[in-house]
Amino acid sequence: MYPFWVINEKYISMRDLSINTGSAISMVFMLVLLIRMCIREKTGFIKGLILALSPILIEVVIVFTAGEFVGTFVRGMMRPLSGNIIEDIKSIYGDPGSHFIGTVLSSCVLLPLLFRLIYRERSEKVLNIIAFFFPIQHFFNRLGCFFDGCCYGIPATGFLSVKYPSGEPPYSVFPSQLFESSLMLILFIILIILYTRKKHTFQISCFLFGAFILLSECFFDKMGVVTYMGLTAIQLASILLMVISSVFMVAAGKNKNRDSDSKRVSDRR
Repeated sequence: MYPFWVINEKYISMRDLSINTGSAISMVFMLVLLIRMCIREKTGFIKGLILALSPILIEVVIVFTAGEFVGTFVRGMMRPLSGNIIEDIKSIYGDPGSHFIGTVLSSCVLLPLLFRLIYRERSEKVLNIIAFFFPIQHFFNRLGCFFDGCCYGIPATGFLSVKYPSGEPPYSVFPSQLFESSLMLILFIILIILYTRKKHTFQISCFLFGAFILLSECFFDKMGVVTYMGLTAIQLASILLMVISSVFMVAAGKNKNRDSDSKRVSDRR
């Protein structure tokens, strides 16, 4: 749609610009919430600085390691495989394509375990703040896809359709990228409400992210995409994310009840 922004004869990728903008905004947003948490708890400057920066750094590491690995695998499983394991692995990880659900899925598994060890009683509060990274980042990810003209939707007509100037595809399609961005905006608003009410924002964020991706994938073009029992690899990853987040949600509730019981017993003594 608008793949490049030309400034002084220099071509700037709108997709990369959008993704980087999402990263910057999400990092600043999380940092502000973490600093507010440190101020309320009256932590010292050095301790507060470490507490505010370390969760973000941990998430960044996950993005570029486990998240990239899983996301590339999920995208690779969208293509037909040859049956030769070695060649298929080379094909999957030789492709630069990835999907953000790999980051969310990896974070859903790793962050509760890591934060429980590192931040202990603060782990739930920190997790609830990191939860905002997912909808903010993916909102801009999909805007970037729309500008770039990739990841377009199924054929469509009428006002809910767009035609790319490049002529690829040569027909009007549903703006699936904008639809998914809209779902991320809705998720962000839901998280704001849950966060202010001190709910398990992180687990709910992961669950709804999976549910929204499962839904939005129904409107993406699937020409040449391999399906498994009628579902794409991304949809299967979404279902897995929903299952794992549900398990962690139940576990978080049990931990909270156990901590409350321990506190009551301690108070009686």
